[in-house]
Amino acid sequence: MPGAELATALTAAINDRSSVRLDLAGAAGTGTMLVDTKAQAAKLTLKIPSGRTYVLVRKDSATWIKGVSKDPAKPWTALAADGSDPVSKQLGGSAVFPQLNLTKFTGLFAGLLGDKTRSGDGSQVRFEVPAATYFQVMGGPSELRSAVTKPIDVVLKTDADGLPTSLVSTMVVKASPVVDTTTYSGWGKPVDVQAPDAALVAP
Repeated sequence: MPGAELATALTAAINDRSSVRLDLAGAAGTGTMLVDTKAQAAKLTLKIPSGRTYVLVRKDSATWIKGVSKDPAKPWTALAADGSDPVSKQLGGSAVFPQLNLTKFTGLFAGLLGDKTRSGDGSQVRFEVPAATYFQVMGGPSELRSAVTKPIDVVLKTDADGLPTSLVSTMVVKASPVVDTTTYSGWGKPVDVQAPDAALVAP
C-alpha cells in the first residue's frame, strides 16, 4: 500500500475526531497521554526507566512539567516552547512535549510502500522506515538516534473506521530489539486537560 494513500486516509479519519487516549511503552518509559485538538490541550504522564514520573501539560501555546521542581509548594515548572530550556534538554528536547498533531506520525510513510493485511475488523500495514526519517518525524533521545542505523520496522493497526488502534516500532540497538508501542483508544470521547494553577508554578 502506498504510504501517501495511507496517510491521506488516516488524516481524514483522525480529523473527524478531536480527542483520544494514548497508552505508551518504549525506550523513553511508559505512560498515558490525553489529547484534545479542538481545545489545543494535551496531558502526558510518563514514568521513565529510572522510576521517576513526570507529568507534562500543554494548553494553548504553553507547556508545564511536574516532577523536576525542588519546591513542594510549587511543583510545576514552565518549559520553553522550542525545548531550549535546561529541563527540556535533559529530557530529550521538545520531542517529549505532548503532541497536539495526531496525524504527525503519518510522515513516517512518505514515499514508502507498505504491506497491508487484514487484522480483525480492520487492517494492518507494515513499513520499513529509514532511521533518519523515523527520528525526524517522531523525535527521540540523541543517544538512541546515534545507536540506531538500520531501518525501523513500523506496524500500524487500524479499526473498521480506519482509526489507529496501535503503532508498534521495532528498532535494533546493539543487536538487541527495542520496541516502542502506542495504543489508541476512546477516539472522539471527551478528555479533561487543565493548565496548572499559576500559584503552583515555580518562577
